[in-house]
Amino acid sequence: MFSSRSVIFFFIYRCTYFSVLTVLVDYLPTYFLVSIHTKQKKKHSTTVERMPLEIKMVLNDVSDYTKLVGTLEHLFLSEQSYCDYFFDFACNALSEQKSVLRLRVPCVKPDSVSSPLVPQQSGLVAAAEPVAADAPAMDPAYMAFLRSLSAPPAPGSSRGVGGAAAGGGGGPAPELLPGACGKLVFKQKNTIDRGEQMSFLLEEKELPAAVVQQLLAGVTPVFEVLEAYADAQRAGGNADCKVLQLLDSLREVARQYVQDPRSPASAAADADSENYTQLRYASGGLSPSDGTSGSRPTDGARSRSVEEMCRELGRIGSYMTTRKMYHFIRLAEDERARLTPAELQVRESLRLQVDRTLFPFGEGYELEVPRIDLPLDDIMLELRAFLQSCGIRYYPGAEGKFAQYMRMKRNADAETHDVQDVKMRITNIYGYQEVRNNLERIVAERRKASESGRLRANADASFPADAAEDTETYFTEELHENFFFDSPTGELRSRRCFLRLRHYEQSKRYTLVLKENQTVVDGQQENRSCKTELSEVSAQQLRDDPTHFLQTQWQHNAVTQALWSFFNLRALIQLPAHFRTYRITVPWWSAQSQRPTVQRHGGPALQRHAAPGPDSADGVSPAHFLSQQQHSAVPLVPPLSIHLDRTQYELPPTARQPFSLPTATQQSVHVDHETGNRIVELYEMEITNIVPQTSPLAVLKELSAVLESLGVECSKGIQSKLEQYFSLL
Repeated sequence: MFSSRSVIFFFIYRCTYFSVLTVLVDYLPTYFLVSIHTKQKKKHSTTVERMPLEIKMVLNDVSDYTKLVGTLEHLFLSEQSYCDYFFDFACNALSEQKSVLRLRVPCVKPDSVSSPLVPQQSGLVAAAEPVAADAPAMDPAYMAFLRSLSAPPAPGSSRGVGGAAAGGGGGPAPELLPGACGKLVFKQKNTIDRGEQMSFLLEEKELPAAVVQQLLAGVTPVFEVLEAYADAQRAGGNADCKVLQLLDSLREVARQYVQDPRSPASAAADADSENYTQLRYASGGLSPSDGTSGSRPTDGARSRSVEEMCRELGRIGSYMTTRKMYHFIRLAEDERARLTPAELQVRESLRLQVDRTLFPFGEGYELEVPRIDLPLDDIMLELRAFLQSCGIRYYPGAEGKFAQYMRMKRNADAETHDVQDVKMRITNIYGYQEVRNNLERIVAERRKASESGRLRANADASFPADAAEDTETYFTEELHENFFFDSPTGELRSRRCFLRLRHYEQSKRYTLVLKENQTVVDGQQENRSCKTELSEVSAQQLRDDPTHFLQTQWQHNAVTQALWSFFNLRALIQLPAHFRTYRITVPWWSAQSQRPTVQRHGGPALQRHAAPGPDSADGVSPAHFLSQQQHSAVPLVPPLSIHLDRTQYELPPTARQPFSLPTATQQSVHVDHETGNRIVELYEMEITNIVPQTSPLAVLKELSAVLESLGVECSKGIQSKLEQYFSLL
């Protein structure tokens, strides 16, 4: 069980960035669930999970890595190289819930990388020759490694980018140490914020080499291999085998995504978890109606059991890391004298880890301080001061290596899509408030209905199968900060295109979007859009030096590759255009112009416990939608998304009043007395998530009728937000 010291440190230092409510809703239910589950299954180890606190810093580039390694040379302890293999369900359920299932195997130290991967439409593929005349050549040994990663996996093993032993004739694999044991780790709620990392950790430290080979061979499904090993350990009297608990955790995740959780295969597990499902709901987490009871399978979808989904667990990727271990920063003698012997002993146990990771898209460099039992703020300040004194450029970590790997893989595979939206401009603040109040009333009524069972006893935890059908609602509020980029000659805008970096301030996410052929005519908006995700570090690098970002990232990001290859851009600048949008998003389940066929089961629960996706508040988590789509006989139709936007432009005091400026009743205009800038607000309503089969004109007519019934004065949109900014100058 968690030590009291760890729990106290967690509350003191994590609550700096997360509200107490978030902590209670998101983490304490998991703590209690672990406690209850341990008591119910005493055959398992009494120490189920631990909750380590760590610090993670991202080094800017290889020069900073080299400088840091040289500076720490007198503190060197050891060096090791290993290959990490990652596993997930077919619908990426673990990734969505910020969980990581990792197998770490020692390997021979890999060579350096001279150039990253070139993304192609088919995925991550190593380039045999430079794509551009000024692109550097790639190291032949690293090309062989990339070919092994991109080789087709063996039947029944994994999807996408495989790993070392998948087979398939893709070239030599990373050289694993003969007979080496592996470490199997399951991280849940792996959270990294401003350089501070915390997760619930469950690990099997010594996985036999024979089991490692079975997991990597891909002949037997991963879940079956782990089950066989766990059964053997149980038969041998090893009650401390963490794989037993790991399998239960995986089943619990799978139970949230199956089409029909009432199937016989999961009935026993449902009964086992019924009581603490009610406890989680009472804490504000997963509700009984969101969890294991309460949904009908989508028409055309094949019902699955939990065990069937567990059989889909497969390997999804791998990379190699060389880790150098060092003593922590030495204190001066006068500073050491001020510490007690106990404090000095704890400090001496701290270690610095400097990682050079060989990703399929290039190298990454990180500095970590693991297993911290001292106040994080003190260690963080000391580490920052040390890096600054050495002249080492760094960024506070915002994501783990696996999250970075998956993000870059998605970015390389990102495709351009034709997008159709509907845009209505609300005339004034009064109309905006009327629409907002109407949405809030609808959500409040449904939320009240869904909470009517909150005080029910644990014995009455079962709910009717369709109890949640009409009570699952979303009212997502998000503040967007938008930045725009173009070539010094305005190439993108001249071709009706724009490049936007959007910061989602509440969830601390970033997206980079390239929109081509943007048109807004009579309320109908069309464009070709390509969207990729950026880490907080990458977003900061883009804003600090747009040209350097383009020149270093163009080979492994679909957006920057299009800028480099299609638009032939070699330099970027940040435009003065900058505005903030307060957006309310609600799924439009009752729309007649596009009737959704996707299942709402699991949506609210999974949205709360999963990593949120950009612009996806449609009532169904991405992994749950993918799970339904993979087992549906017909294409699923998601609900339309209603966006109510309040956009605030800050214009310089010298900006002229344009001839076409609307009257004061159509926008809020005031002056910032500190800067003298004019603040202009515009109000809009957009409908997105329109599938190709749906007519945007039909959606526009339905939306107009709804606004008219509310007595809201509005007009059809004729400009994008960016063009509205330029029209105000």
